[in-house]
Amino acid sequence: MAQADESAPSSPALKIVYCGPFGSGKTTNLQQLFSRLTDRYRSRLLRLDGLDSMEAGLHGEGAVGLGVVDPGHRPTVFYDSLALVVGRGTSRLVIRLVAVPGHTMHGHTRRLLVRGADGLVFVADSSLSLEQNEQALGEMRSCLRDNGLSADSMPMVLQINKQDSERLRLDLNRAAELRGNRADVALVPARAQKGQGVVETLLRMVAVSWPVRLHEQEALASGLDLPGLLEELGRLLQAPEAARAALRETSGRASEPRSQPQVAVHAGGLVTPAPLSSSGSSTGAMGSGAALRTGAREARS
Repeated sequence: MAQADESAPSSPALKIVYCGPFGSGKTTNLQQLFSRLTDRYRSRLLRLDGLDSMEAGLHGEGAVGLGVVDPGHRPTVFYDSLALVVGRGTSRLVIRLVAVPGHTMHGHTRRLLVRGADGLVFVADSSLSLEQNEQALGEMRSCLRDNGLSADSMPMVLQINKQDSERLRLDLNRAAELRGNRADVALVPARAQKGQGVVETLLRMVAVSWPVRLHEQEALASGLDLPGLLEELGRLLQAPEAARAALRETSGRASEPRSQPQVAVHAGGLVTPAPLSSSGSSTGAMGSGAALRTGAREARS
């Protein structure tokens, strides 16, 4: 049975960090996931905000080069966090979701929060240019290096948010350039404010990060294999069909030859994310040339 509390401190944890440009929709993802939880399984969405005066200042000169931010946007100053506990039988896994602040002035906070990450969700902003999104992705690579994590093959998913923006500057074909040669990085189109693509992003992130964690620490809850984990997570988030689709996609990787990233555009404006590669990692470039890989791990936070 899936749950949403952390009463068992011995439960293994999977830390997933949501990063991206200022105002791209990182916290919106957590809010949408939180809204899908029933009262029975609802945990607390933790928001650590700053003073109103500081928040007001974030919409001014400090946001130069980051595009026009929605006037209703409440920026993350410290971090936002949501814990999901997924269990089957006696096996339990705590999935810790952390949304880091996107403003350039909070680089130190991002460096601290990325410690012990098992996977990254980069939330790209379609109302910004490819170059502006690449800048934010490059800064996150620096945060990884500062934490002793090498730029090689960190489990990662690219969510291309705001695909319904009236100021669309990043279509899906251009957005695919953010992953460089890493065909193992899934590209998920989203309209997070409407809840579209949010659950799919998390399911794909768990699908690529949990097997890596199990490989690194075989003593973890062996009773939670990937199919069971995705099924229980889909039940928790009231999205069983999305979970089945993620499982089909994951199961199909082993039988598919490695291919260059492709994006299929549909009439509705959203696209079918490219299939993940048959291998769990790649040595290809990410963005400007550096891929993401877990190196020497810090103590998990």
